[in-house]
Amino acid sequence: MKIRLIIAFITMILMCIVNSSNAQISAELYENSYALVIGINIYPEPTFKNLKSAVPDAVSVASFLKNQGFNIMILLNEQATRDRIIFQMQNNIAQQLKKNDRILFFFAGHGFTESIGKNDYGYIVPYNGNTSSASYLSMEELQAQSRKMGIAKHQLFIMDCCFGGLLATRDIPGATNIPNYIRDITSRPARQILTAGGKNQRVVDTGSKNHSVFTSSLLEALEQGMADQNRDGYITFSEMCSYVVPRATNVFQTPGPGTLPGHGQGEFVFLSPAGAKQPVKLDRSNGSETFRSEMIVETQKKIPVIKESTHKTGDIFKEPLTNMEFVWISGGCFKMGCGEFADPCEDIEKPVHDVCLDGFWIGKTEVTQGQWKTVMNDNPAANDSGDTYPVELISWTQAVEFIDQLNQHENKSFYALPTEAQWEYACRSQGKEEKYSGGNQAYPIAWFNKNSKNMTHPVAKKKPNHLNLFDMSGNVQEWCQDVYAFDVYKQTKRSQTKNPVYQGNEEGHVIRGGSWGLAQKYCRCVSRMGMQPEMQSGLVGFRVVKNE
Repeated sequence: MKIRLIIAFITMILMCIVNSSNAQISAELYENSYALVIGINIYPEPTFKNLKSAVPDAVSVASFLKNQGFNIMILLNEQATRDRIIFQMQNNIAQQLKKNDRILFFFAGHGFTESIGKNDYGYIVPYNGNTSSASYLSMEELQAQSRKMGIAKHQLFIMDCCFGGLLATRDIPGATNIPNYIRDITSRPARQILTAGGKNQRVVDTGSKNHSVFTSSLLEALEQGMADQNRDGYITFSEMCSYVVPRATNVFQTPGPGTLPGHGQGEFVFLSPAGAKQPVKLDRSNGSETFRSEMIVETQKKIPVIKESTHKTGDIFKEPLTNMEFVWISGGCFKMGCGEFADPCEDIEKPVHDVCLDGFWIGKTEVTQGQWKTVMNDNPAANDSGDTYPVELISWTQAVEFIDQLNQHENKSFYALPTEAQWEYACRSQGKEEKYSGGNQAYPIAWFNKNSKNMTHPVAKKKPNHLNLFDMSGNVQEWCQDVYAFDVYKQTKRSQTKNPVYQGNEEGHVIRGGSWGLAQKYCRCVSRMGMQPEMQSGLVGFRVVKNE
């Protein structure tokens, strides 16, 4: 079947000092950098509809890569014939490459999937592609060209496309703290690829600023430096994927990273336009001391006193309007963040730090479609399969509106989104050292991309954790109150912190838990991500807490 695809991948360097830094990374990590950039909006063959974003995306990619020190070859519309694409790779680029060089291939246009026997075969469609797959470029041919360019140290293929039969994908590599990490990963061969989706999925052509949803996420990752998770001034392939995949995933597409034959555990590396993050400074302009991008917490010199309650852990409260069941979680202290029990740890999940919480009620499950309809009188869910399915395609703002309506009905203000600390404390059964919410094996506990059949499932069908809470690992990710920051755990220096909630200046909000469309690693109790408050995703829902 024919699947429309648009590729994008880009970012622009904003200041002269950045250009100087780009020269430095090219000199230190790569000798020469080459890129073949292709964008096709118009196809003579009527089978393939004209596109809007492919050429602008390609132009933007070329602009970004030029500023990153790449030698650019760009083919637009009628220039991007099958023969010219192969000529550029085989007779131009491959002839120039040396062992310390890198090559990036970028395609924006149509894709095609052909099923023969029991196998699917993926193609990109050049300008002169007709109704025969023989006129397209197959993934096998691209792999052959990759081998011909094999002397290059690093190769990266950006394919914002949805088709089957592409490559065997693998999980995004985790962050590491080994010394001289950037030099280490750039010294090893890398043959990497990022696609926007799989068979029977489609790429959304329109998104923010005339880019696809996938492109918009890439722009945030690279142009704004948002993917530079450890703020060391570099963006690795794994950092880029860790930022883009959850944000570009929606009901239509699930991006996936992968590798080509010849991969040697290296990583393609870009310079972060934002550069390494500077230490947080005090703003004394108004005579007061206000921390920028700091965690807003209540700290005490002594160990915090946990508020006593007449409830005991496991007590049930039923909300009268929707019949949502809440479980009481007694207060206590725990070590928040990723320790050995949850390896492999991401940098944004560290360091482990002490947190103390008062007791609270938390929803036994995610908010369901039936409960949402009772309060809001509509159903935004992409998978409208029944009242017992979790509601998704919900922005942070919509989740807050739901809670506001619930509070108005009760004429009280005790319902809220969980704080990130409350969520992890409950997920880990009052802070137990367990990898997933209920144990160390994901399959009995969580719906994720290997067992979900690419869809959500009714709540409470998997094994609960030790507090009888369901689906905190998997099914849909869940919004939290906190503003999202990569390095918030590192910013916060404290030995004991009482009821923390981060309300910094960043734009995103925290999402927690795994999802039906993400890999198993994201189901870990400590896994944390962020998303803009107005963004919606078929991967994301929420659950509610009730504070005393």
